[in-house]
Amino acid sequence: MTDTVVCTVCQGVIQRREVARGRCLSCQGTASCSDATFRVRLTRALKSLKDGNDPSIVDNFNSLSPAEKTNFKRLHHDKLGNHLIMAIQQKVKTTRRSEMQQRAISSGHMKDEADLTEKYGKKPDQLAAIFANADSFTCPIRGCKMWADPDFHTEWNFTQFEESDETQTLATDDVERAAKKQKTEQTEKAPPTQGEAKELKSADLEKLKELLAAITEELNNYEFDVAKVSHEAFEEYIPKKCILKMHQKKAEIFDKADEVSSTLDSGKSKDTFKSLKQQLAAIRKSTKDEHDEVKKRLSNAEADMKD
Repeated sequence: MTDTVVCTVCQGVIQRREVARGRCLSCQGTASCSDATFRVRLTRALKSLKDGNDPSIVDNFNSLSPAEKTNFKRLHHDKLGNHLIMAIQQKVKTTRRSEMQQRAISSGHMKDEADLTEKYGKKPDQLAAIFANADSFTCPIRGCKMWADPDFHTEWNFTQFEESDETQTLATDDVERAAKKQKTEQTEKAPPTQGEAKELKSADLEKLKELLAAITEELNNYEFDVAKVSHEAFEEYIPKKCILKMHQKKAEIFDKADEVSSTLDSGKSKDTFKSLKQQLAAIRKSTKDEHDEVKKRLSNAEADMKD
């Protein structure tokens, strides 16, 4: 098993022991309630686009760099519904136009030290530069360090297109509000529960926290394997769409777990002990089902790599 994983926030490669809930030390504690509600609204907007006439928009948006996604959140964190969908469409449209005007294309393979030395033995300066500057990782299958050996080629695109002003009409009466006043995931799903939140009994609260602690360990193992399957070593063996779907499913499960965790931390809830227990059971089942699917994909990919 590899000792490094990918941070789900900044996408940096760090030591596994430095990860908590999928975040590196620098990114731990950065998520807030507004972050969670924005992720819920973004997930729903992307699902709406995926089910629509142009699902490729979702793939293009998910392929944006971490910096671009962070900037998108900063600019559009207070949007919801069709306003957020329009923002996603505009971002992808702008990115596509930029890619048509300028492209940098490279392809290549990851090679170990022996292969690179054999290829660049008569070019010591280039060999040293590759070891110093190229992306590298320790292959979990072969157990050796490998470096990227890219081959570059140029490609000219002569494209003619016309731009015209376009007015988009919203199909709903969505109103933009500050993120701190946005509806929570629960109120977006259904009308609010009548009455005020009540204190949970101490015994019931302890039982629920014990269940959540057990589920948290399963969530961490699930998150680790999702990060592992996203490693570039498996990109030839697992379709990109499958990996994106795994990340979306994981985000949905973690949002639900975070919601229950916040409720237990407050010690108050509008839901009964039985209802909260059922929610935790549903989270546990979803985690197991999705984790089994991820492990199956990993097992098949590792078998293909050995062939």
